[in-house]
Amino acid sequence: KVLEAGDGQVLVSCRGEEKWLTAETVVLALGSRSERSVVQALEEKGVRFSAVGDCLKARKAKDAIHEGFIAALEI
Repeated sequence: KVLEAGDGQVLVSCRGEEKWLTAETVVLALGSRSERSVVQALEEKGVRFSAVGDCLKARKAKDAIHEGFIAALEI
């Protein structure tokens, strides 16, 4: 868990222990959500398409890759 960041360091808590880590860059992955705005716009325009990945439901990248592969086979 990130508690604080600044001046090239990040304070983290892991298994009840707090410690400072040296870092140039910090990337946070804070969950995901489905993004359906493009799907809705295409549906409104009557465009034929295959929805894959997070526009269906937020999941793992491997699920999107598999769905993209299946969609490509249907072309």
